[in-house]
Amino acid sequence: VERSKGVQVYGDKMPWSKTWEDFRFRPSEVTVWAGQNGHRKSMVLGQVMLWIAREKKVAIASLEMKPTETLWRMCLQAAGSSTGGTPTEEFIREFSAFADNCILIYDQLDSVKTEKILGFVHYAAKHLGCDHIVIDSLAKAGISVEDRQGETEFINRLAWAAKHLNCHIHLVAHIRKPQSGMEHKPATKYEVKGSSTLVD
Repeated sequence: VERSKGVQVYGDKMPWSKTWEDFRFRPSEVTVWAGQNGHRKSMVLGQVMLWIAREKKVAIASLEMKPTETLWRMCLQAAGSSTGGTPTEEFIREFSAFADNCILIYDQLDSVKTEKILGFVHYAAKHLGCDHIVIDSLAKAGISVEDRQGETEFINRLAWAAKHLNCHIHLVAHIRKPQSGMEHKPATKYEVKGSSTLVD
């Protein structure tokens, strides 16, 4: 897409057309998805991955949710089901066949050592051909809350992996607890928990 100032916009789109000329997920980059607990970061990211999976292969390490729960939620999103609606058996079978080809789930829960996560990223990109890799979340990446140096090293290694494996890495992070009454104010990068390197 050529914009009026001559800047070329490229990369994979989000599902919402109003974002297409302003934001893309480009190869060799890392996106940090940050927000408060319960503000549906993972759900929105799942919707985006579902959209991208129509044309690209994605891998998801959802360390806070069982693989079956991740896929079921994505199935509901694909069906456009409300929280009370259930897709038909035929739709579930069709979704399962679709997901078998383009959505890979890392079957681990709770805290996973950073070396294993980095190994998952490498394997998913280099050996399985995944263009987008999700790590949900930084809090489960085997790094102590106080270990800023460990976080810095981890994000630097993720950035290196994205560049050298030509993939896009999505990292879910949390923000600091907002002051009372400020829960619905949009967060800035300065509120992201952890090392400043995460957003630099």
